[in-house]
Amino acid sequence: MKKTARDLLNSLFMGTESRTKQLSVEEAEIEFSVALDWGGPEPIPFGALFPQWQQLKAKIKPTDELWEFRTMFPRGDGVRGIKIIRIGKVIDTIGAVWIPDQNTAPKRRAASKKQR
Repeated sequence: MKKTARDLLNSLFMGTESRTKQLSVEEAEIEFSVALDWGGPEPIPFGALFPQWQQLKAKIKPTDELWEFRTMFPRGDGVRGIKIIRIGKVIDTIGAVWIPDQNTAPKRRAASKKQR
């Protein structure tokens, strides 16, 4: 059965497979802080997504787990963010497209040319 774009997005954001490490709220705010040109000199947790981060934080219960997730696409960019996991299920997510630095980008294979 062919997966639709909705299936792929649902597995990316609502699945638990792409988790990389568990974080506290404080660690997430440090890890995902972004300095914005219009936001002043201090980094802001989740940058322009700060209002959405505030809404997500309000949903967190004491027994929930926060997990970083990271997924890379073949072209070298990906999605990175935070998932709230409650009793093994994803409750909510926040994430954005990211472009990794040269050290974390996947190695591209040269296309082979068929010889005649």
